[in-house]
Amino acid sequence: MCSVAGLLSLTLLKEINTCKWFTVGNVFFISPLYLSIVPPSTQLYTKNDVKLGVENTLICSVTNFHPPPVNVSWTRNGELVSEQDVSETQYYSNPDFSLRLFSYLNFRPERGDIYTCSVRHRGLEQDITRFWGEKFFIVGISDNW
Repeated sequence: MCSVAGLLSLTLLKEINTCKWFTVGNVFFISPLYLSIVPPSTQLYTKNDVKLGVENTLICSVTNFHPPPVNVSWTRNGELVSEQDVSETQYYSNPDFSLRLFSYLNFRPERGDIYTCSVRHRGLEQDITRFWGEKFFIVGISDNW
């Protein structure tokens, strides 16, 4: 039997799959989402226009998944990126009870760099990997590239 603290929280969201219910205050909720595992959608983009050698932020958007958790990892030129350069939001809830989160990588783009954001979730047969780098975008390329 599940115990419910009475407040919607990440811990409680993890219990949804088992308990098939949750509460906010004294109100009980049930959703058909509990019956399925929903894999995430992902996007990878920069916060600002890209200029060589100028600090920027890569954003890995992970959306419309259930249940948590998702694991996000980053590479630069095939090497894992240090965790101190990465930050991540909490899980945000959508009206349909699916979730979303954002992972941020501070970086300084250099010629030839290739970055990846990989997302792991139990609803995926294999990780989703998105690529970003000189070869992967066309809009805004200047003579400086």
